[in-house]
Amino acid sequence: MTPQSLPTSSPETTINRALTRGVCLLSGLGLRLAALSVCGLLVGFGPMDPGSMSPAGVAMAGVGVASGAGTTALYTNPAGLAAHKSHNFEFGFGRDNRHRRSSFFVQSVDGQAPGFVQGGSSYAYDSGTLADGRKRSGHDARFGMALSGQSDAANVMLGVASRYVDLDYSATATQKKRTCSGWTGDVGLAIALTGNLRLGVVWRNILELEPEEMPQRIAGGVAIALKGVIVAGDASWGIDKPGHVYRVGAAASVIDELQLRAGYKYSELGRLGEINPVPAHWLSGGFGFRFASYSIDAAVALDLARASEVQVTVALNYYVPKMR
Repeated sequence: MTPQSLPTSSPETTINRALTRGVCLLSGLGLRLAALSVCGLLVGFGPMDPGSMSPAGVAMAGVGVASGAGTTALYTNPAGLAAHKSHNFEFGFGRDNRHRRSSFFVQSVDGQAPGFVQGGSSYAYDSGTLADGRKRSGHDARFGMALSGQSDAANVMLGVASRYVDLDYSATATQKKRTCSGWTGDVGLAIALTGNLRLGVVWRNILELEPEEMPQRIAGGVAIALKGVIVAGDASWGIDKPGHVYRVGAAASVIDELQLRAGYKYSELGRLGEINPVPAHWLSGGFGFRFASYSIDAAVALDLARASEVQVTVALNYYVPKMR
């Protein structure tokens, strides 16, 4: 069981022609979606990580620009969708006690689809209270696709993820009630080199839909796999809004059925709605246990700067048998 995986390259004399064809396809799709929405196509993490992220991602502190695969790639780097070689459905629930925030989500990634493009989708309902007292609730739908092309030196993966959000923010003594809705998304690149080394980069929220919650950010990452152990690190920087975020994570397959995960995140962005942001130090961990066609995943994350802030996420995965 490898919810986080690092595909290696296979020898070929030239870059797969499918890569060129796919880039043209994705570029055309991006132009059409941008024309349909004044908010643009692309989005990413802000001060608050998505509550609907897979437990595999939460347990590794949200790392995944280079190592993300499966449903985690829908949130960290859509290029990782091309690294997922199975078809699964994930049903889960996340809870953050400090924000009194709850997230219900269902998502699926199909890495067995015929052709050179792989895809995935996610829907989540999220509700909670921000640091400034505003109540926030709404819907989040994501749709991603990725393609890959191989040479004798590397496997190149390119992905895009569109996202539709419909959020409501309640009124406070100093702020009016407001809503935020529209399309946005991410675009990313991942390169798997020989020797199990993988590099990634993603541009999140190219056109800002909500500058406080979804600021423009550039993230880069590196990952390596060594005999059942994956170690990865990410860093992200704001384009208009300052603040660095650093993440490191690891996953180890203890036995074929059990994978243990851990991670650490340092964020200068503080909490969403916080007037004077306090840097956050998140420590996380979790596991995934596979039963034939099913798996149970769980994760817990603790902010060491605010000991009362704990995030818990659990999910059930069903793996669709491969069609012959």
